[in-house]
Amino acid sequence: MKYFSFKKIIFALVLTLYFVFLLLPNQLVCGKTITINVSKPPMTLDPHYANDTYSWFFIRHLGEGLLRSDNHKLIPGCAKKWEVMPDGLSVFFHLNSDAKWQNGEPIKSDDFVKTWRRALDLEDASLIPEFNIVKGFEAIDHSTLKVEFKYPIGDLLDVFASPGLYPLPEEERNKTRASVQSGPYSVEDSSMKFWDLIKNNEFWNANN
Repeated sequence: MKYFSFKKIIFALVLTLYFVFLLLPNQLVCGKTITINVSKPPMTLDPHYANDTYSWFFIRHLGEGLLRSDNHKLIPGCAKKWEVMPDGLSVFFHLNSDAKWQNGEPIKSDDFVKTWRRALDLEDASLIPEFNIVKGFEAIDHSTLKVEFKYPIGDLLDVFASPGLYPLPEEERNKTRASVQSGPYSVEDSSMKFWDLIKNNEFWNANN
């Protein structure tokens, strides 16, 4: 009887993994294009409205924030370096001069400021909850962003790798539903079942 129960447990686990595999987007890489087979299309590509797995999946491919997380280690994203002040109450992000939108225009510190303000101003949208630790933010110049915190930041800088804080270009910030454009891919074609993402040659790290 115990052996039979164990077999049923294993069968249930395999079946669960099978359905998870079917539900999650599957990728087929061909040259510079990724064809993604989805069981359902994303609800939105706007980081201020996304709340489902499919939307976050595509937003992560199409956008990039100040930082990136690689095996729980923070590495440069749009920011090439950052400095946390000794008291832990503020951090300065220095943007990569090669960080560009899909149209080739440079990504500036003010783009982050205006994107975050957009989220705070929209009644039916919000920034990720972790942003509650932020007291204020401002663009010091085109390539320097200062963020102040309500209390010492400690090890919470990984919040700036979250897709919920990805920047939006000016033309997208003015739309009801925006689309991120700061990442390694852009949408070439889409349907209810398949999405084709093409490599963004303007991405600062396009060669890797």
